[in-house]
Amino acid sequence: IADQHIIEIAKAISMDARVLIMDEPTAALSGVEVERLFTVARGLRDAGAAVLFISHRFDEVFALCDQVTVMRDGAYIATHAVTDVTVDE
Repeated sequence: IADQHIIEIAKAISMDARVLIMDEPTAALSGVEVERLFTVARGLRDAGAAVLFISHRFDEVFALCDQVTVMRDGAYIATHAVTDVTVDE
């Protein structure tokens, strides 16, 4: 599954995509596969692409993201820099 995610990201890169949306991409991945996916995502981010990472796993959000937007029951709650909030908040 990790290889399939990487292939899909490679397709997006080949089409010069500037926005990549990943919805729960780590749900079926092992720890090593997650780190490999994150390495690719960070590379895209560093190259100037926008990466939208949807997850309910806070450790992954804090490891990968610059900002976090919280939604509850489909309603917008808040947006903050991850450095300005804690998991409890």
